Amino acid sequence: MRLTVKFPFFVLAMMLAVIWGLVGYFNLKVRHDLEYLVSAQQRSAVSVIAASIDRETRLRLRALGELAKNLGQHQMMGEPARIDGFLQDNLAAGALFNGGFFVLDSQGVCLADWPRLSGRIGLNFAQHEDFRTILERRQPAVNRARSGSLSGRPLVSMSAPIVDGAGQLVGVLVGLTYLDSDNYLGQIIATYKVESGGVLVIDPRAGRFLAATDTGRIFQPVPAAGVNKMHDRYMAGYEGSGVATSSRDIEELSSGRRISATGWFAVITLPVAAAFAPVAALQKALLIAASVLSLIVPWLAAVAGRWLRPLRETTSALREMTVGQRPLAALPATGGDEVGQLVESFNELVRDIDDAKRATAALKQSEERYRVLLDSSPDAVFVHRDERMTMANRSALRLFGAEHEGQLLGRPWKALLHPDFHPIAAQRLKKLESADGSVALPAVEQRYVRLDGSAVEVEVTTRNITLAEGRAVLSVVRDITQRKADEARLKGVLAQQEALLDNVSVGIVLIKQRIITRCNRRFEELFGYDAQEMLGQSTKIMYPTEEFYQEIGQRAYTALARGESYLEEVWFKRKDGGQFRGSLNGKAVEAGDPHEGSVWICTDLTAQRRDQERAQLAASVFESTVEGIMITGADQAILAINRAFTEITGYTEQEVLGKNPRLLSSGRQTPEFYGQMWKAIQQSGKWRGEIWNRRKNGDEFPELLSVNMVRDAEGRLTHYVGVFSDISAQKDAEQQLSFLAHHDPLTGLPNRVLFNDRLTHAIDRAARDGGQLAVMFIDLDRFKDVNDTLGHQIGDQLLRSTARKFQRAIRASDTLARLGGDEFALLVEDIHEVSDAVMVAQKLLAAFARPFSLAEHEIHISASIGISFYPSDGAEVRELVKNADAAMYRTKAKGRNNYACYAPEMTQSGAERLRLEATLRRSIQNRELLVYFQPQVDLASGVLVGMEALVRWRHPELGLIPPVKFIPLAEETGFITALGEWVLREACAKVSAWRASGHVVPRLSVNLSIKQIERGDMIGLIA
Repeated sequence: MRLTVKFPFFVLAMMLAVIWGLVGYFNLKVRHDLEYLVSAQQRSAVSVIAASIDRETRLRLRALGELAKNLGQHQMMGEPARIDGFLQDNLAAGALFNGGFFVLDSQGVCLADWPRLSGRIGLNFAQHEDFRTILERRQPAVNRARSGSLSGRPLVSMSAPIVDGAGQLVGVLVGLTYLDSDNYLGQIIATYKVESGGVLVIDPRAGRFLAATDTGRIFQPVPAAGVNKMHDRYMAGYEGSGVATSSRDIEELSSGRRISATGWFAVITLPVAAAFAPVAALQKALLIAASVLSLIVPWLAAVAGRWLRPLRETTSALREMTVGQRPLAALPATGGDEVGQLVESFNELVRDIDDAKRATAALKQSEERYRVLLDSSPDAVFVHRDERMTMANRSALRLFGAEHEGQLLGRPWKALLHPDFHPIAAQRLKKLESADGSVALPAVEQRYVRLDGSAVEVEVTTRNITLAEGRAVLSVVRDITQRKADEARLKGVLAQQEALLDNVSVGIVLIKQRIITRCNRRFEELFGYDAQEMLGQSTKIMYPTEEFYQEIGQRAYTALARGESYLEEVWFKRKDGGQFRGSLNGKAVEAGDPHEGSVWICTDLTAQRRDQERAQLAASVFESTVEGIMITGADQAILAINRAFTEITGYTEQEVLGKNPRLLSSGRQTPEFYGQMWKAIQQSGKWRGEIWNRRKNGDEFPELLSVNMVRDAEGRLTHYVGVFSDISAQKDAEQQLSFLAHHDPLTGLPNRVLFNDRLTHAIDRAARDGGQLAVMFIDLDRFKDVNDTLGHQIGDQLLRSTARKFQRAIRASDTLARLGGDEFALLVEDIHEVSDAVMVAQKLLAAFARPFSLAEHEIHISASIGISFYPSDGAEVRELVKNADAAMYRTKAKGRNNYACYAPEMTQSGAERLRLEATLRRSIQNRELLVYFQPQVDLASGVLVGMEALVRWRHPELGLIPPVKFIPLAEETGFITALGEWVLREACAKVSAWRASGHVVPRLSVNLSIKQIERGDMIGLIA
């Protein structure tokens, strides 16, 4: 073939190859570029949606957190009405939640809500996982989507912990967003609604759609795993784009982005057919064009060039926008062909992005509103990133003394922190930087430096936050300079008060309901208690007797209820039982209600007078004190006296001025006494002691005198001050105390202590003189019955009457004592024969021959008397009393109302009785008891009519013990109940066994003690 022919064919083949090669290249290239561009635009759009939802969610969390913080700081949790008012006062923040708020206490019970929903108040949410989570994390959080327990509506709740001033979590504030009505999620995604695609918000935790451009899908469950592989990837945390077949069997291109504040996913979907429709049309056109060009290459080349020029320009523009070489903007329309459709689809995406920008602007306005909320906060709030301040509210400007933000923004925040607190701040910042998520550090006190260099004390709460620019640190700062100053002043005042209370010489106590709630150390020392030991105890411990406690309460609280002060000198009792005379001065905290609080001052009169003596020439004390004061010059001439001096001695001021104190001398003290006294004064500068002086009328009286030397600033003697008090009453009181310590307060007889002392001396005298004496132990018979039936008051009268009769029956030299309860003891000295003591015992028994008439009751009573003799029955006090006691018990065993003289076998009998009692109580456990059955036979017929159960005790040492010996002991000791129950059970068990083996017992008799019947539970036991 000629070259002229081959060349055209070669050129034509080359042209066809080029044409079809270009067609194939453009098909692949355009589809790839368009898929990349659409995916990029989807990711950009979904990122904007996710960012918008994230910002709006964080705005709501911050607003909810601020409201919760204010709730905690104002301590409203115990007052639902105040919480209601607070919620209604914050309706601006409530606009962020279309479902309103409700407040839970720390147990999960709803206290208040807004708007009101019937049945929600009082409902317990403690079982909800969201409630337990917020208690553990103690920070605002978005909860898992769910249906409302009352409304049944789909909702998303946000919770914030309510923390009081002490840092204790006291409740939870919950904000609700209903998904089936207009909400911020729907408003955001509505901006991106397109005809062929859609926008979804997925909650992976709930497995449901929270929002969708197709409202029918709201709160529907996410398709099951395997239905839509892209949904499966999003549920697993994937962020990106991909193609998958949807649950509606449509192949879709989708892009997803995680919303960091909630863990949700925002997803944009677009059907693949719609996304790549321009490419399909273009491919078809290219094939037709390639066919035509194959026939008309030149003309087709020209036409194809015109067709492909817009596509090339569009592809170039898209590539430049993708790499950032030109701004994102709509492309000029090229016509109605496929390239024009592609450009129109791209322009529609650009318009969607413009809508996103407008949404961003709306979000910025929302942020501005939040900024206004921040600027209205009384606390300083600022944010620093990379250690430089990036945001500060107005309170922060005021805190640091700045006039505008420019003075703070960009400044290293550590420059505003006092150097002493740099290490602490660095540690806290390191914790925030190393934390994986959002962490709030507890409040800490620090010191900041204002711009003018002055220091300010603050309380700082810090947490890490995530901004669009990256991680930053948010600090909430409260100026506590005034609080610290107030605390310092209060601490000083309290310290002064504590020092004052603990160092005053009087005891001070705060009493509520007659319970000691607070007292100073001096009060505890007065009564001999350790620090804090008296707190919470009844004031009964202060007084010698219950009766005195009641009387003083009646007098004192009657006066306090009238709004008066109460002052009285009383006897107090120390912890060790000792008593002292003191003064009691009290006043009610609230007049008319003294039991709810009263303050009392207690003083030991001795200490009070000693303190009064130390007051040098204090005019008010000098004239008002109850102690006599005498001031002399260095020459001992009297210069001044007070009113008490006159009242005590009878001498007026005119009668003693210029005279020597010797005019008061009674003459009882020897010259040596006065010599020692003045020697002590010269050596130590003071003297204190008891002395007898004489009044003007000649009466002698004891006084407690303190003499002190007074020196001037140069140490020269200028005066002597004598302070004295008439202690006649104290001496009388001491005698009374001595009497009470050795006598029975009920009968006035000697008590056990005095009786033993006199018996000891009597034994010494008898041993020295070779004489004898008798000790009688007297116990009233059945006195307990009188107490139980007629009362202790009648019992006390009976004891006093008995004591008087006994005293009339004995000699004055004999000692009658009450040892306690209904027990008396009598010491009879100088006896010659046993019959002398027996005669006295008979006189004592004769005293009961006539009944006692007490309170319209005629009481018949007797006594049992045991007698022991010295030296035949013992040579010591304990031995004589013990043996007399044993003889008394022998008398009671023989029927009472008699006497018995001690014999050695009585002690042995008592010991045997104790030993028998101890082993009897263990007899059941040790299996020592036996039940014998005595048959009962009809004598006429010889037929067995029954059996009687009889108990026997086989003692391991004493052998078989008859019932007559241990049954009375069991009744007396109370063991009869357990014994009788055991016998009854054993007898019944035995009869049951006989019946089981075919032996019938017509009747079984079991003996019962009256003690068992008195218990009242026999029917239940037998049944």
